[in-house]
Amino acid sequence: MQGQGLWQDAGAIAIDGKTFRGSHVAGADAVQLVAACDHATGAVIAQAQIDTTAGEIETALHLIERLGEKALRGRMVTADALHTQHRFCDAVGEKWGTSC
Repeated sequence: MQGQGLWQDAGAIAIDGKTFRGSHVAGADAVQLVAACDHATGAVIAQAQIDTTAGEIETALHLIERLGEKALRGRMVTADALHTQHRFCDAVGEKWGTSC
């Protein structure tokens, strides 16, 4: 649906965390990543490994910071229910005027 709003013209970015199947080995946690993906192409724009002491929410906030204004200005940012909280949307919206 192109041309029906600012965010659709600029595109949308999805933020999501994943645990890699089979990555858990004795004495170590499974590998978990948070990725930012372009809705239109499915391309991973950025990703970060989840710090098990901080968790997915903190890692997603750091990923948003790393993406910065150039990647986020005018774009819609989507995420799963885990991220539907004030801190996440404030990090996206207040800094770059982007919808969450």
